Amino acid sequence: MWLFLYLINLLFAFLAAGPFSDLLESELANSKVIQHIFGGFDYTVFMEFYQQNSGAIWAFLGQAIILVFVFFVFNIFFSGGIINTFYKNKEHFILRNFWYDCSQFFWRFLRLTFYFLMFHAVLLAIFGVLFYTIIEGGSNANLVSEVTIISGAKIIFPIYAIFAIILSMIQDYAKIHIVSGDKKMLTKPILEIFKLTIKNFVKTASLYLLNILTILIIFGIYRLLQTPFTSDNMTGIFILFLVGQLFLFCRIGVKLLNLGSATWMYKYIANQPIVEVDQGFEEV
Repeated sequence: MWLFLYLINLLFAFLAAGPFSDLLESELANSKVIQHIFGGFDYTVFMEFYQQNSGAIWAFLGQAIILVFVFFVFNIFFSGGIINTFYKNKEHFILRNFWYDCSQFFWRFLRLTFYFLMFHAVLLAIFGVLFYTIIEGGSNANLVSEVTIISGAKIIFPIYAIFAIILSMIQDYAKIHIVSGDKKMLTKPILEIFKLTIKNFVKTASLYLLNILTILIIFGIYRLLQTPFTSDNMTGIFILFLVGQLFLFCRIGVKLLNLGSATWMYKYIANQPIVEVDQGFEEV
């Protein structure tokens, strides 16, 4: 499953790289600008490139937005197969069963994502109003200096980020809760999972924090491996590509680790069977 998801991500990466590659070949084939771009970010060179190729760039962005949306939908689609694979404690990955699980839960997970996007929008609006109040509407007449805006952002943004992360955690558990009971209606399951996760907040949040720290450690290692190499020669580009693919593979692994460990935690806090054996179920 890990390898399959990596190959899907790699496929989307190549699809996204196609239009950008065409742009580079058509607009920069006989230009030395590409050398400056790969040598490091230069604002002047970048703006010159943008002004000369703004039409092609915006066309590329339009295609990129479509690909991002399709990738987002596919991620929702695959979530059902991933979670059901973990939930049923399947030792062997069978692609046919995986596709069936993905299609079985897709529309429910799509609706669930829509509901949680609304929750995130409400959360963002609440903290946006708080920030607007703190900076007194950003009015020059009321503000003493821009320090008020910076200080307000330093207070509001971390608190907002914490609540947004908690909401994302609850969404993961909501997916597992839907899979566990094969629930069709979502209102009651969402309320149930809010109660369950808040009741066991220390356990669920601690596990989620460990998974976040894991991806941060992997990102730190990725940056360390990336630093010694430059993209101004083919050897450096190839090594950076390999390092990037390793990071992508590990990032997908952390996603699976998060959903797999959350599934185990859900069974634990919901008093469900955790380990399946020949004689029945063995409780932790």
